[in-house]
Amino acid sequence: MVGGVEVGIIALEPYIPLTSLLELSLCLALPVVLTYSIYSIAEYLKPALLEEEYSIFKKYFLSLVVLSLIGYVYGILVVAPLNLKFLILVGKTLLADTVESTYSLSSIVDLWFWASLLTSVLFMVPRVLKILRDLGFEVEFDRRVVYGLLIIGISILDPDPFLFTELLVGVPVIIAIELSLR
Repeated sequence: MVGGVEVGIIALEPYIPLTSLLELSLCLALPVVLTYSIYSIAEYLKPALLEEEYSIFKKYFLSLVVLSLIGYVYGILVVAPLNLKFLILVGKTLLADTVESTYSLSSIVDLWFWASLLTSVLFMVPRVLKILRDLGFEVEFDRRVVYGLLIIGISILDPDPFLFTELLVGVPVIIAIELSLR
């Protein structure tokens, strides 16, 4: 039962429970993988970086990891459940009682996975802008255009096509960008 709506979950193919379990495992491993990826990229680029550039990265590495984890938790605990509830209620409203509400296990796991990945990466954007600014890049921009492009980018990457999701993910990122540019 989600939001007062009776919902059924089914596996449409025999391999769906296994692939869903693997995708959930990947979702749980995401924070470790992102942390290691950021570190590996920095170590790979270290010979090409000046000492000052590498020290800037080391200075912000922990905050990148923390923002990634905050975004991950926000995606898992806030964005995905609210999206799921919203989509189920919209489906129930549109279909009324004509069709039984039964959803695929893989689509629900996909929604959870992409919500966590999207928010985890997007929560790092403000810190990346700060790093670029410290490296000497000009990061001043027409905010209206960039924020519009950010919402459009989120809508392209997000598995469900509702503005509600884009705002749920985009507004905290926009606030964080504004705070990091001050």
